[in-house]
Amino acid sequence: MFEESPRPNVPRGKLPLDARRGAPSKRRYVRKTAAVCVAKLHDISPDLVRDRGFLDTLRDLVGDPNPTVVANAVAALSEIGAGAGDEDVLGMSHARLQKLLAALNECTEWGQVTILDALAKY
Repeated sequence: MFEESPRPNVPRGKLPLDARRGAPSKRRYVRKTAAVCVAKLHDISPDLVRDRGFLDTLRDLVGDPNPTVVANAVAALSEIGAGAGDEDVLGMSHARLQKLLAALNECTEWGQVTILDALAKY
């Protein structure tokens, strides 16, 4: 989903803090960026993402009222899930499925493809 790029030159302590602070922000751009930040953090330290509850943070962002945030959270979870094998990182439930379907109408084309791809895997 995300382009391959060299690992960011960010201190390990700063990236988790940015992701933790950004997820509950009132600004949608900050929440969207926090979702991407968690995916990048997972590339650097998968155990840290699992141990500190960042997967739950992403799952919460799937229920966000902004469709761009939803699409980025789904993209991040899909990227993390690609390396997890059979694990359902999206944590699909009936309520989550309804939220994803509702977000489809308001998403950009990229967001629609991202959500539909995740739903197809479900």
